[in-house]
Amino acid sequence: MNKAPSKFARTGSLILIISICSGCGLPSTGPNKRQILSGSEDRKGNALIVEVDDHVNKMTITELISGFDPHFKRKSKIGADMIHPGDPLV
Repeated sequence: MNKAPSKFARTGSLILIISICSGCGLPSTGPNKRQILSGSEDRKGNALIVEVDDHVNKMTITELISGFDPHFKRKSKIGADMIHPGDPLV
């Protein structure tokens, strides 16, 4: 006499399969430390690994530069650029 698997058994099997598949590591959020070091120049890879400290951090700080000259930033708005109630927009 064959019995069909119970709903509990099917749910448990599904959870087990999902748990096993989730341990595969795909997809991942990025490389781990071992994977990064394996590509370093010390191990004949093409990645240069630099330890970031306060000195390196200060050397890499850059000021954001706007594309507009400060002369244009000081100019006032022109009246024609203002939209008022009732103005036709074409």
